[in-house]
Amino acid sequence: MVQLTLVTPDWLPLAMAGGLLVLLGLLYWSLRHNLNRIEFEEEPESPATPVSPAEASTDH
Repeated sequence: MVQLTLVTPDWLPLAMAGGLLVLLGLLYWSLRHNLNRIEFEEEPESPATPVSPAEASTDH
């Protein structure tokens, strides 16, 4: 029986890590570009002293 041995080049893990970094960079750029296109509505300003609903409903 013939035994097949595969030899991995020393630079292959570095090339794979570089490829993953390039892919992550492209995904980040695409996400940033699409997030800049979304227009968020402005929230009304909150009161100066926030009151929790539990404090607002209890009578002292």
